[in-house]
Amino acid sequence: KSEFEAVKQFLDGLLQELWAVGHPARCIVIPGNHDVWRTTAAHPKGYWPGLHRLQDFDDVFGSGSFVLKDIPEAARQHLEPMSLSDLYRTRGSSKEKASHENERSRKICEYFPSFQLALLKLDSNVRTSKFLPPHFARGFVGRPQRDVCERILHDYEQATAKTTIRFSDANRVALLHHHVTRLPNVDLEDWMLMKDAGEVARWLAHMGVRLILHGHYHRADFMGLTYW
Repeated sequence: KSEFEAVKQFLDGLLQELWAVGHPARCIVIPGNHDVWRTTAAHPKGYWPGLHRLQDFDDVFGSGSFVLKDIPEAARQHLEPMSLSDLYRTRGSSKEKASHENERSRKICEYFPSFQLALLKLDSNVRTSKFLPPHFARGFVGRPQRDVCERILHDYEQATAKTTIRFSDANRVALLHHHVTRLPNVDLEDWMLMKDAGEVARWLAHMGVRLILHGHYHRADFMGLTYW
């Protein structure tokens, strides 16, 4: 947890530097395989810690999206993602439950009407077995997570259907740690490529995503994909 806190302090420092020159900004982070568990040869028991794999990550980063606390509200208003609380209230949720549902939705997708930008935040560290050690170097998103994401995107579309700025017209960007296609000149690609990479890539295209930002393999690259 101390490592996450150090990273949070570093990122806050970057946000502070931007604010010092008049640029309020929001930072968004998603977990990678080494953020989930220590899965290196030096920590083989890292496969088997507590049930909540992302507890430390969640304690430090919350929804994975934050701004500096000392930035005035007026200066950061355009950086606030749209809330779905009103939509959930119309469906019968209490104020407290609607707020909880909104926070849960924000962990999957954040929509910024000021920029017509929607960010899909996927966890590509899903386990494929409850009993066998996970191969987190490969990664996995899974159908259940994609189903949840589709429901949340539908919620945004419903909430903005009668507004002048609609979610359906937003530029959609996906954030996930593992890459969804083979990269050129990469060693151990059969080990590194996400298990459901092709399935997820096609699904993201179907969801209207036009840009995927990923990490995992420590090499900068750019590639275009087309799905018909």
